[in-house]
Amino acid sequence: MPPKGRDPFFPNSRRREPAAHETPPRDKPVAAELALKGIVGSPSHRLAVINSAILELNEEAMVRLPDGGRARVRCVEIGQDYAVIKVEGEPQPKRLELNRKGF
Repeated sequence: MPPKGRDPFFPNSRRREPAAHETPPRDKPVAAELALKGIVGSPSHRLAVINSAILELNEEAMVRLPDGGRARVRCVEIGQDYAVIKVEGEPQPKRLELNRKGF
């Protein structure tokens, strides 16, 4: 819905009109920009930390991407050191492994 009213000082200004948001085409799939940061919780109730979001089993959330974008992600399965996710717009689920290097 466009904002009501007009700027009395600049009546011909178009700055109050909503901006058109175009998503630029991606070079690589969104799932390539997602990383499993950790698995937390008890064995009966695990939570997966994906980028900056914490997801439990069958939960769906918007996850921030490194390039500043966002992606809708659903957590399908959580194991001891992996998580299987489904990214909106991508046909196949993706398995994210926990990187144990550096611990």
